[in-house]
Amino acid sequence: MAIHNVTDSALLVKKSRKTIQRYIANGKLTVTRDHLGNPQIDTAELIRVFGKLSQVSQKKIVKKSHDVAPTLSQQNNDDRINKLLSAVERLEGIVSKQSEQIASLLKLENKPVKQESEKSAPDNLTTPSKASGNYLDDIPVFLSKK
Repeated sequence: MAIHNVTDSALLVKKSRKTIQRYIANGKLTVTRDHLGNPQIDTAELIRVFGKLSQVSQKKIVKKSHDVAPTLSQQNNDDRINKLLSAVERLEGIVSKQSEQIASLLKLENKPVKQESEKSAPDNLTTPSKASGNYLDDIPVFLSKK
């Protein structure tokens, strides 16, 4: 069933907010708390304690939730999109720096640097080096043995 705040719960059972808060304080009405600590009351709990709910109030609450939900979800989507775009820009920067580092390391080894359009999957990832038959021989060694 649906979850309601104190105000909507009061509308549904045609009681005052103060009555709902008193029922919560006395333990007659069971609530859960949202991430901000606000009481949230399940529809089934309202029916258990107060009986049948008001039909007119249900329509008001549904209309109110339809008015608020698209705005909130659009704001949430915009926030998520902005966060994703900033994450993509940050990752592109990291990839660019790593590409530059790889290019400088290849220059140190006197190997030609491949451009983005020339890159393809290296053959040595699927088959070992033809000379030795060992995958480890294909890995460049940067540290000299002492």
